[in-house]
This record gives sequence, structure tokens and C-alpha cells, in this order.
Amino acid sequence: DACGHKDVVQQTLKCASPGGQVLLFGQQTPHISTIIPTEIGQKELSVLGSYITTSDSFPATLELLSDKRLPFEKLLTKRVGLRDIEDALEDVRGRKSVKVLITPEGGK
Repeated sequence: DACGHKDVVQQTLKCASPGGQVLLFGQQTPHISTIIPTEIGQKELSVLGSYITTSDSFPATLELLSDKRLPFEKLLTKRVGLRDIEDALEDVRGRKSVKVLITPEGGK
């Protein structure tokens, strides 16, 4: 979860595969999420937390991305449009792709 909405924590735990890992990061606002501990135990999930950034770092990050000096494009396996999202997710699940950028229009 990177959006920080309290309901996403519950949904993430429900969607995680048995033996999976759930990473909670980017939680900028304090909130209370209800979790079911037996769901974590029965599915043998690992739940990890990381305070990765602050809102002050976003302008610097955007500047770095737009700078074009670092080859961020090389991190992407491919780009797809919204209409191809299911195929992209299957590729990630099947380990054919690692980092897929999904945009409304797809392509470059």
C-alpha cells in the first residue's frame, strides 16, 4: 500500500497470496485500520512497514525524473494502456514483466 487510505490496508491483506509479503509505506496521515490477525497468521503473511518519504520530497523527485540525466526508462519492462491492464498484470504474475507503466493512452 502506498496510498495511505485506511481501507486499502484491509483490502491488501485480503488480496495477498498465501506466504506473501505486504509492504505498507507512504503512510502520511495517521489513521486506524482494522486488521484480522488470524488472516495474517492463516495465510502466513509477512507485513512490513517503511516510512519512505515526506511530502517535501515530491518536488525534488519530480525534478529528478524530468531532468532526463538518469535512465529511468531502463527500469520499465514495458508501457501499456488501460485497455491492456489485464494482460500486463498476467505478465507480471507470470514473471514475464517486472515494472509495467500503465497509462490511459499506453505506448510512449
